[in-house]
Amino acid sequence: MTYSKQQIGRVHLWVPEELPREHYADKAEDTLHELFTGKDIERKRQTILQNNPSWALYYHLSPRRGTLVRWYEFIQCRGVTSGHRSA
Repeated sequence: MTYSKQQIGRVHLWVPEELPREHYADKAEDTLHELFTGKDIERKRQTILQNNPSWALYYHLSPRRGTLVRWYEFIQCRGVTSGHRSA
């Protein structure tokens, strides 16, 4: 499988060139990718949440999920998952 490097804000991602579509029947990933690579993210997020989104979209976009990471004091030079200094 080949990958392409993409950047969303300051986050760098390695994305497979061809995604195995049969595993994602609800297409939530496509909507989330469009949302976070576009402009006016917060307004669009609110619009999705106000229009009876699928469970998958609600799960990813609900403000209630923010409590999972609100407790953590993020430091600019540290990664979210490892806590190690970035290169």
